[in-house]
Amino acid sequence: MRIALCFIVVESLPNELLWRLWLLEEEALPGVKVDVFIHCKEYDPRPNTTRPNRVKLSDWMRDRLVQDFHLRPEWASLQLTKVMTCMMTEVRPSYLSTILSIHSVSPN
Repeated sequence: MRIALCFIVVESLPNELLWRLWLLEEEALPGVKVDVFIHCKEYDPRPNTTRPNRVKLSDWMRDRLVQDFHLRPEWASLQLTKVMTCMMTEVRPSYLSTILSIHSVSPN
């Protein structure tokens, strides 16, 4: 079974260490593969962007950033739905039989 955890965050992933520890535990389960995908509103992973990246992400988070798109949705806006749709589009080709879990996380 494959599980894709998709996080939509503003600047960081709250409780990142807890998620990382949980993922280490999941690695021990036979037949289960869990991958993490992150969209960070304040960090654009694309090269040559006009907006400087002022957010300091851990290497673990940076390795899991979605690469094909970057949006800056306002909280509770329709553009947040666009981010979710784009994440599902990016994840889905690799995950034909998957549990897909989308988490929108505020910094507070």
